Amino acid sequence: MKTQRIIQLLFLSLFLLNSYAQELKDFNAKDYSVKYPEDWTFDTSGQMNTSFIIFSKLEQNDTFRENVNLMIQDLSGMSLDLKGYAELSLGQIKSIKDSKILESKNLKKDALPYHEIVWKGFVTGKKLKFKQLYFVKNNKAYLVTLTCDETAYDRYEKIGTTILNSFIVK
Repeated sequence: MKTQRIIQLLFLSLFLLNSYAQELKDFNAKDYSVKYPEDWTFDTSGQMNTSFIIFSKLEQNDTFRENVNLMIQDLSGMSLDLKGYAELSLGQIKSIKDSKILESKNLKKDALPYHEIVWKGFVTGKKLKFKQLYFVKNNKAYLVTLTCDETAYDRYEKIGTTILNSFIVK
């Protein structure tokens, strides 16, 4: 009897977890595409020199909205490839107060190489943690960033990584 009850609870838990799986919406631009949770806010206003910012839902007593954003930088005339862009970015990160690089690695997606960096630091008066993907294609750098309050990173890392991994440079 006890075993049957445990099995029922296990199946109920799995059903509830499945029902909370988030539906993802598509955003397609000329140069890139991305998928994001339908209950997050997609902003293309250009604030902070971004192409987009995808904001998480506000939580109770929230002082920071976790987000994924894209910045596109024109590299024309700079002779920067992915390696050079990543090195330049790492140098900028190291200049930030209390910054610490946790991971830095080269990867590939659909034959396009990219660089992934996970780091944390004191930015805009807050302890933040970031996961960034750097792509370089056609003299443009595409910098896609998950930005979280450091204490909330573990809660947002999975969905943030899903959004980051859905990003495609066309």
